[in-house]
Amino acid sequence: MKMTSKDDMALPSTSLDPFEPQASAKAKSGTEFPLFGSLNKKSESKSADETNFMSFMETFGSPLCCHAVRLVPGQELRRSLLDFVSKKNLKAPFIMTCVGSARSAKLRLANATAEEPHYLLDLVGPLEIMSINGTFSSDGRCHLHASFSNEQGKVFGGHLIEMVVRTTAEVVIGECSAMVFERVYDSRTGFPELSIKER
Repeated sequence: MKMTSKDDMALPSTSLDPFEPQASAKAKSGTEFPLFGSLNKKSESKSADETNFMSFMETFGSPLCCHAVRLVPGQELRRSLLDFVSKKNLKAPFIMTCVGSARSAKLRLANATAEEPHYLLDLVGPLEIMSINGTFSSDGRCHLHASFSNEQGKVFGGHLIEMVVRTTAEVVIGECSAMVFERVYDSRTGFPELSIKER
């Protein structure tokens, strides 16, 4: 059996700055943090597809601050978390973990589009929350995905439209304190998509 050494698995280095793909990014301390390398270092020119791909891969780092909140029976999770984010004035928040149960949930399924967003699944509890994750933006919007299991253990998942808490929803929210999340319309998808800026 051939063993793979750490050197074989090492990632090449590149910029962390999404706006200057070939420039080194530095943290506030002045230390460089290389992550990903060029897909083809032998070629100085990149196609439009390669440039777009690299711009999605490269970003800057940020310190992390954590917040915790418990939602009680009857609260609607999405609206409650948007209110929490607004009250705390969080600029780049995301859900780190969520456990609990739901009375009901509404999911948008994978075949929905901006033109045909009506592929919805209405779930009636009791439901266990298996996972909820996603991002919130400073302009009061969010993009959340969730999965739930019913009494038979069958799991359903999709884009979360709404969810009503049954017993509890224990949520930990992370905040990237050096970033700002916004949502900007993307003509390629037809949806407002995440835009990441440095504070």
